[in-house]
Amino acid sequence: MRLIVENKTQEKTGELARQLVRQAKQELTDATLEEKVLEFIKVIVIDKFANLSREEIEVMLNLESLRKSKVYQEAKEEGIEEGVLKTKLKLV
Repeated sequence: MRLIVENKTQEKTGELARQLVRQAKQELTDATLEEKVLEFIKVIVIDKFANLSREEIEVMLNLESLRKSKVYQEAKEEGIEEGVLKTKLKLV
């Protein structure tokens, strides 16, 4: 909850997020729960820093790739759907 409510600088928020990621990886033994917690942290950071690129968020969180995240996959699907719709509209 601290990650959501605290209005800190990008650097301090990034440090808090990294700390929470490390803590989740160390303390959670259920892989599914760990994945959900990490996904939740990513979503919060993405929402707080919508102006950052995927690469910048990966660096901020010390993660190998956000491409595997559910948020990224859903956004990608939405983009594909929008592209298909625009193409159909242009053809009409």
